[in-house]
Amino acid sequence: MNFRQLRHTLHGKLGASEGREKDHVYYYLSIGDKDHRVSKVSHSSRGSDKVEEYIILDTAHRMKLSKGEFSQFVNCSLNKDDYTKLWQERA
Repeated sequence: MNFRQLRHTLHGKLGASEGREKDHVYYYLSIGDKDHRVSKVSHSSRGSDKVEEYIILDTAHRMKLSKGEFSQFVNCSLNKDDYTKLWQERA
């Protein structure tokens, strides 16, 4: 997975908002009346071809998914509605 795919997954498929700060890009998901940070990506690492494993694991954890479930979401096997149900069950 590259950073373009990660951004497309979080921003495009999930509808997460993107917040840019000095050193990082943050992605926030609004569920109910709360914003939850679901990912943090360093500006310096965005130029690499591949997302580091720790970013994938951290994003999956923050999204309350296993790494396999996160891969399903990226590959469109898990849609936003199914994901929202999982989030609410695991909250």
